[in-house]
Amino acid sequence: MKAVFTAFFGTLMLYRLGALTYTGAVTTPLLAEALVAIPMVFLGAWIGVYIFDHIPERIFQWLVLLLLAVNAFVLLFTAVPEL
Repeated sequence: MKAVFTAFFGTLMLYRLGALTYTGAVTTPLLAEALVAIPMVFLGAWIGVYIFDHIPERIFQWLVLLLLAVNAFVLLFTAVPEL
């Protein structure tokens, strides 16, 4: 589970950066944001492994699902301004 989520979000972020580069939509502020965000992916993975080692697996699974739901709502409401 840990490996799947880490690989998924890391790949998704790198894919998005590659797609933006390909379309010519990469700007200096976006590159600065990417330079901050890429290490945060690894920090988040490390924090996730640390938490996983210190709480029961079942609680960790529910925590991951809850945080993914929160992430989905944040992305939804920031992507569609009318909501």
